[in-house]
Amino acid sequence: MDTSILDSVSWVAPRLYNDALPQRSNVSKYVSSLREGRELEWDGRQIKVDIPPSKLVLGHPASADAVPARQLEGWQKEPDALVDHYRASPELLATVS
Repeated sequence: MDTSILDSVSWVAPRLYNDALPQRSNVSKYVSSLREGRELEWDGRQIKVDIPPSKLVLGHPASADAVPARQLEGWQKEPDALVDHYRASPELLATVS
């Protein structure tokens, strides 16, 4: 995401299903990495990726049937496990408004 437009969007919503999870399934580390302000080339220009956790809405699958492309992580299989995973991570809690 081009950070220059960040004030113009309500949220950024990465999907955390069907594709491999980023940062070797460490979603807390992924949230932190989006905040690091890294620059990359996109469409012939340099952009900065610096997304505050308060702008993130992480998309988790509703059930295992919604994820035919890969095996779910243990913490993604049940709603209670997902809640416990969030509560144990300051980085993930920062995404909850």
